[in-house]
Parts: sequence; C-alpha cells; structure tokens
Amino acid sequence: MCAIMSTFSREASSEEQSDIAAVDEDARWRIRTLTLKGQDHYEESRNWHTQQIKKFWSTVDAVIETADSLKDHNLQELQESLQETSFFETTCQGYRILIDASLRSPRHRISYAILKDTDSGSFKSGSSRRSRAKTSSSRNSSASSVYLKSKAKAEAAKVRLQYVQQEAELKKTSYIR
Repeated sequence: MCAIMSTFSREASSEEQSDIAAVDEDARWRIRTLTLKGQDHYEESRNWHTQQIKKFWSTVDAVIETADSLKDHNLQELQESLQETSFFETTCQGYRILIDASLRSPRHRISYAILKDTDSGSFKSGSSRRSRAKTSSSRNSSASSVYLKSKAKAEAAKVRLQYVQQEAELKKTSYIR
C-alpha cells in the first residue's frame, strides 16, 4: 500500500475554523492509502499525462524549428525573387530599346531616302539653274537644300548617339550581373 499526501482545501465553517486552529499544523495533511488497483490506476494516469506533456513539448519544439527554417527559407526566396525581378526589368528595358530602335530604323531609312532624293534633285536643278542664269532664287534653294541636308544629318547623328548610349547602358547593366 502506498500513501499519498494531499492538502486540505475546502473552506471551513466557523466551528471548524476553531477546531483547525487547535490542531497542529502537521495534522492538516492527511495520509491516504491506495489499494494495489488504485495505485496502478494512479501510475497509469500519471504516465499517460506525462506522455501527453512530452508530446505537447515535442510538437512545440517542432513548430519553433519549422518557423525558424521557414523564416530563413522565405528570406532566401525573397532575395532570389528580387534578383529575378531586377533581371527581368533589365531584359524588358533591353527589349524596349530594341523595339524603339527597330521603329526608328524605318523612319531613318525613309528620311535618308528623302534626303538623297532632295540632294540629287537639288544638285540637278541647282546645276541647271547655275548654268542658265545664276539667279538669287537658285542660290536660296541651294542654300536651303544644304541647310536641310545638314539638319537631317544632325538629326540622324543625334538619334544614332541616343541608340548607342542606350545600348551601352544595357550592356553595362548586363555585365554587372
């Protein structure tokens, strides 16, 4: 038989309070004896509760470890996503530059063809006019054609410069990666 100590916990009435005051402090504890069957039941219950507590704490530890590993994993995924986003933005910018350049190219060809037509026409008409009379009007048209030609060349050079700068910037950002 086994003895288990328990505390006296119920509220005492006024009569019992006087009785309790008279009783020695050690008398508050009462000894309870258990039968073998009761002792077995008590130990099984205690073991079961102990196992439940251990399972609970192992679950808590697993959740804490999972949370820590997920935090690290999520930070790594975030960094990779930011790098991919930067790469795709750079690629998109490169495609935009190529699209702009391909759209500008037909315009340049057209303006260059017009410029050539203007140049060849102005030289023919200018040379025939010069040979006929050398009037001030022919000088003005020749001067205006030279002006238009130089203006078109300057515009083409400006566009080529922009294109080269954008291409250099794109290559620069590609090499950084």
